[in-house]
Amino acid sequence: KEMEEKLAEVEEVIKTIETRIADVEQLLAESSSARTRGEDRDKLLELMNKLKENMGTVTAQRDELKDQIALVQAQLATVDESFQTEKTLAESAPVLLQSLTTSEEVEAQAGAMESQASLLGQLLVENINKISGNCNNVIDNLNILIDNVNNCNKISEVIIQETKAITGLSTLQTDEAEVQGRYDMQGRQVDSNQKGLQIIRMKNGQMRKVYVR
Repeated sequence: KEMEEKLAEVEEVIKTIETRIADVEQLLAESSSARTRGEDRDKLLELMNKLKENMGTVTAQRDELKDQIALVQAQLATVDESFQTEKTLAESAPVLLQSLTTSEEVEAQAGAMESQASLLGQLLVENINKISGNCNNVIDNLNILIDNVNNCNKISEVIIQETKAITGLSTLQTDEAEVQGRYDMQGRQVDSNQKGLQIIRMKNGQMRKVYVR
């Protein structure tokens, strides 16, 4: 359960990174700023390609980890089934032995039950050892995945800041009390909920370009 919770946290970070990648690509596509050209743009695109490559590795690791967790869950179900079988055998043994009429039958049945119980015990030990080893592998792989996702997240944060710097755009919230008007790229007035690029005229005369999600 703890591994599944950590994996769910990783999924949320992956979604955040994917959203950032989409935002940056849209910002670059919609921005007409000359500052997005040349070395700055090349640097940003290099970072984006590195992030996408790393994200490909991360998603593959995540999918493999899901398969490993599913395997452990199946093994746990098998162990539980073996426990139940052994419990049923132990509970039925006295009744079965009492139904036998000769000492030879009792001895033979007792021997058979002992052999069956021994075999079940061996299988339980083997399955538990397998589960223990697989759990250790899952934990190791989960920690690697978390490290890789955190690295991707840091890169995505850098990319967002670089994008804001070279495009002159901001995705930060603007204090509406200081806003005089909002306009789209064609100069038409829009409201604060209008998605995409906006030009904001502030009451102090400053102009801002923002991207609204």
